[in-house]
Amino acid sequence: MRIAIGMLVYNGADTLPNTLRSLLDQQILSADGVEATIHVVANGCNDQSVAIAQDVLKTAHDADPDAGWGFHVHDLVVANKCAAWEYFVHEAAERDADHLIMLDCDILFGDGDTLGVMIAALEHDVTLDIATSLPVKHVEIDAVGLLERLSARTNDARLDAHAVCGQLYAARASVLRQVHMPIGLEVEDGLIRAMVLTDGFRGPERLERVRRVGDARHIYEAHVTPKLLIRHEAWLIRELVKLRYLCVAFEALPLAGTNRHAGELIATFNAADANWFAALFVAASVDHRPLVPRSIRRRRLYAWADQGLKTKMSSVSKLLISSAFDAIVCARAERGLAAYRAELTPHR
Repeated sequence: MRIAIGMLVYNGADTLPNTLRSLLDQQILSADGVEATIHVVANGCNDQSVAIAQDVLKTAHDADPDAGWGFHVHDLVVANKCAAWEYFVHEAAERDADHLIMLDCDILFGDGDTLGVMIAALEHDVTLDIATSLPVKHVEIDAVGLLERLSARTNDARLDAHAVCGQLYAARASVLRQVHMPIGLEVEDGLIRAMVLTDGFRGPERLERVRRVGDARHIYEAHVTPKLLIRHEAWLIRELVKLRYLCVAFEALPLAGTNRHAGELIATFNAADANWFAALFVAASVDHRPLVPRSIRRRRLYAWADQGLKTKMSSVSKLLISSAFDAIVCARAERGLAAYRAELTPHR
């Protein structure tokens, strides 16, 4: 079995060494019958990320020259995670790889066999295309202050066991290579989920294609200052809203029963016009007020309503705090989307 591991890096000098060492401790890298290649894809870095990655990986490989893994460090000029993802999946990763693993440069693995559990799930379940890991904020492990407790309470990444968290997931290479990223999109995981669940928008969602597996989990450092936390969440919501307009457009296309995967269309659009994604957002959102839909504004309320009575009663305070936080974040996201659309709209 051959595995290609893509670590996407943007100015990660502070966190990269620990993440690489955590990766190198994964048991699957020394498992019998497994050939693995680690690709560090730096994109637009202006710190020492490239040199650090080269040094850490070379030192580890020189210490064990018979290791069953190799590595490459790629230095891309453009700072864009989706572009780095596109480069790794479609250019850098070995063409004979059975599975691709994607991870960010600021996580730690929950245990020494996290990747092994995820790959085993793909090997043993023919319906599964993407195996995901539970993202755990570091403040959930040891929250000591008010802001850290607030950050822990506002985490909703675990609400959907069929979500793709871009921080860490493993996928069948043949499936992921069908996906392409629009130029201008900044967050890739939502599109990957939509593409895989619907087979490129050619059919209804099949949740069994993407799921969190076993005890696989990873730890990431959360934002704990109000300013950074709000700014980050508002940015995520802006990208999620932009992605929703794209998904609605693809859902309206008659792709069912055809051999045309939506990823193929995106690659064609990218080659023809670098601004097509922005133009689609402007055209699709022109009559929408507000831009952030109710389903996002009330997402925590809907999730809370689906819980059992006992869980509801015990989580009311968390719901109130999270909902108040969401109101602030969505208001900021709304302003950002309006400004983005105004910038793209030709003035008459």
